[in-house]
Amino acid sequence: MIQNSTREELFISEDVPCIFVMIPYEPCMKSKSSFDAVVNKAISKAEKELSQTYKGDNTKLVIDKLHRLLQSIDHETHHKSMSILVSPLTEKVFYFDYEPVEWSRYKMN
Repeated sequence: MIQNSTREELFISEDVPCIFVMIPYEPCMKSKSSFDAVVNKAISKAEKELSQTYKGDNTKLVIDKLHRLLQSIDHETHHKSMSILVSPLTEKVFYFDYEPVEWSRYKMN
C-alpha cells in the first residue's frame, strides 16, 4: 500500500510465510565463493525455520522466490551489510552502509 509517492508500507500477516535475513559483510566475503558460503549458510537456516513453522504451497513459493533472488545479489558491493526479504507478496534486497548492532549468527568462524 503506497500512502504517498515517497513512502511504501507492506503489511504481512503472521500466517504468511516470509524470510528476512540480515547479513553483515565480513572481510572473508571478498571472493564470490566466500560470499556464497556465508549467504548460503544464512539462507539454509532461514529455510529450515520457515519449513518448520509453515506448511503448504506458500512456503515453497517463498523458497523458490528466494533462490531466484539470490542469483541477482551483487557480491562485489561496497556496503557494510545487506538484508534479504522474501514473502509471497514481495522479494527485495537492501544494502546498508552500517553494520547491524547485533553481529550475525551466520559468521564463518
